Amino acid sequence: MFALGVGLLGLMGMFASAAAQAQGATSQTGSETLSEAPNRLEWIRYADQRIREVFGKTERARYEETSRLYLALLALLDDTLSAAERAVLEPHLEGLRQILPPELTRRLDRPPVAADLLAWWRSQDARPATARNERIEEHLERWAYAHRHYTYEDRLDDRGRIYIRYGPPARQTRVRLDDPRYRRLVLDREPTLSPLEFPENEFWVYSQVDRNLHYLFIRRPGEGFRIGSSEELIPRPLRNSPRRAEALLRTLEEIYRQLALYHIDYGALYDEVANYVATLESQVPQRPELPPTAFGQRMLLQVQNEEAYLLERREQLQAPPYTNVLDPYETLQIELRWARFLDPDGTTRTELYWSGPARSFEPSRAMRRRLERARMPLEQAEYLLVGSIVQTDSAYQPRVRHYFRHRLAPQAARQREAVLEPRTYTIRGDTGLYHLAFELDQYLLPSRSRVPNLDSIPLLKTYVQRLDSLRALNPNPARLEMSDLMLLEVLQEAALSARPVPAGATRPYPYSSCLPGAPLALYYEVYHLKPNAAGQARVRTTYEVLRRVPTGPLGTEFRLERTSGATTHITSGSTLREYLLLETRNWTPGEVTIRLQITDLESGQRTERELKLLVIEPT
Repeated sequence: MFALGVGLLGLMGMFASAAAQAQGATSQTGSETLSEAPNRLEWIRYADQRIREVFGKTERARYEETSRLYLALLALLDDTLSAAERAVLEPHLEGLRQILPPELTRRLDRPPVAADLLAWWRSQDARPATARNERIEEHLERWAYAHRHYTYEDRLDDRGRIYIRYGPPARQTRVRLDDPRYRRLVLDREPTLSPLEFPENEFWVYSQVDRNLHYLFIRRPGEGFRIGSSEELIPRPLRNSPRRAEALLRTLEEIYRQLALYHIDYGALYDEVANYVATLESQVPQRPELPPTAFGQRMLLQVQNEEAYLLERREQLQAPPYTNVLDPYETLQIELRWARFLDPDGTTRTELYWSGPARSFEPSRAMRRRLERARMPLEQAEYLLVGSIVQTDSAYQPRVRHYFRHRLAPQAARQREAVLEPRTYTIRGDTGLYHLAFELDQYLLPSRSRVPNLDSIPLLKTYVQRLDSLRALNPNPARLEMSDLMLLEVLQEAALSARPVPAGATRPYPYSSCLPGAPLALYYEVYHLKPNAAGQARVRTTYEVLRRVPTGPLGTEFRLERTSGATTHITSGSTLREYLLLETRNWTPGEVTIRLQITDLESGQRTERELKLLVIEPT
């Protein structure tokens, strides 16, 4: 990543020959910075053009290096920019406005913002196990595509803005009033009704983001596409003419017939008007209750109300930007928990433990067909599981990358009721604010072979989880501190009273739910206890179990049940390591919160932690 205030030689050196060839720019030497360079505008223009070309032509082999150019452009935002330089950067800022969180969007025009933008981009990396930031590459590919296809007078129209935010729609259509039946029944009978009265439009459905998210774009002559409503598709000459009431109804029928094929939101409007038109066309003597003119006006009012509702719902939805980076891969059904502990050197170690059902690693039918077409021998193969954890600092700069590998036989994945033995990864050395990114990838590995380069074997499934804004435990010996609560499955209950508890008595329990009666315990550590004159520390542990239990005939109401207790420990030294067996036999289905409060009876200091668990019905 590029640092702010980097020298021109360091910033432009990677691209000097290409920039000089494209723009006639020359590399500078000495202490001169890019922000002071007289040819900075030429370099900015070169970088912008390079981004447009590489991502516009989807030259994927050059994505990584060109993404660095983009980050270098963002690093300039804290400098004083000329009007010409700002004009070149403005399309990139407009692209950012579609995806940034509101607090960063408001700061785009108010430096300093560059460091926060670069940190935010690092936090968006969809596949932290790789050295590349695939989310930046996806954004620039969308941005370049939008500027090629969705602009008006060299500026993005609303289609371009939505495309940058959500990517390609799952379904796309246009409402076209050129159906032969419609032409025969309406256009041929209304010679003064010009096709120009029907605006150009596109309908995009984003069911992959949210089933309720869709946009109708309207374009009138002399303007770009903008987000509109289906009401705008209705020609004005049809709205208030009693003579054209039947033409209005057939137009409504055709509009909502086409929209209803792509989204159910328009199904009720179509059904109502189609049923009325069918009654008009039938030979039964009984006519509709309302004449066509009155029914048409009622439908127009109903359309207005429906569109107002859809607009309000979409605004309340506030769907976040959507990434397609992981779409090519199936998702592993992994469950993950974590707990922080304080090491003797004052740094924090984080224990991550995960597991999942064995069947999650079994390829789907579609994947099996793809592998068979590629002549991958499934029966003789193994699965390679690669766990990756990236430790980053408060600005999401990577500090350490950890890799863990496990082999999994396909026979194990076919055990429908089995779960994988929980795996625990230990990450050390964190201080202050830090972030962790966990990725688990499943590869297909030729049987009993040595592990080849990962790029040469198929990636089948993946799982990504970010643990953002973790705070290291306080190493100050004058401040009482406590670890997180680590949830364990008890294998030998009697062994919990031994000190130390023998290996094999428990194992990590990474799951978010449990059955009533599950043999569970909590492990926790308390630090910086104050010993008395005899060298002993006295600790009072108060625990609460809060259960949210459904009540009422339909189970839609809830009551809070509380169980509590307390115990006192006497320990030597300043650290307490303790197991707490959970009494789960009386738990009923519902959400459970377990809360522990620790009081140092010598110093009077208190601290507490809590853990949530969902109790489910046995199947």
